[in-house]
Parts: sequence; structure tokens; C-alpha cells
Amino acid sequence: MDKIAKNLQLALMVIILISTVIAVGIEMKNMFLNQSVTLADLLLMFLYLEVLAMVRVFWNQQSISITLPL
Repeated sequence: MDKIAKNLQLALMVIILISTVIAVGIEMKNMFLNQSVTLADLLLMFLYLEVLAMVRVFWNQQSISITLPL
């Protein structure tokens, strides 16, 4: 059962990783087509970066560590 849960977590992390990369591409395409960058765009890109960092940390540690941002 433990192995199934771990494989499920890894599969979901891969889905999250792929989805985030696609979302970043779509957002960059929209910024290019609109020829403008707004504060909302920058904040959204920062959130995407945080998601990618969380996936990387999970992949390295094989556990979810939640920290409080300052």
C-alpha cells in the first residue's frame, strides 16, 4: 500500500509539473500577444515559479514540507 501511495504521489507531481509548464507557456504567449506586462502577470509568474520549486523540493526529499513565507 505504501508503494502505491508513493507512486500515486509521484504521478500527480508529474501532472502538476507538466500543467505548470504549459500554464507558464500560455501566460508568456498572452503577454507577447498583448505586448504588455501587468502586475497580475508578474504575480502569476511568481506563483508558477513557487509551484515549480515545491515540485522540485518534493522530488528531492520525497516528502511534503510546508513552510510559512515571511
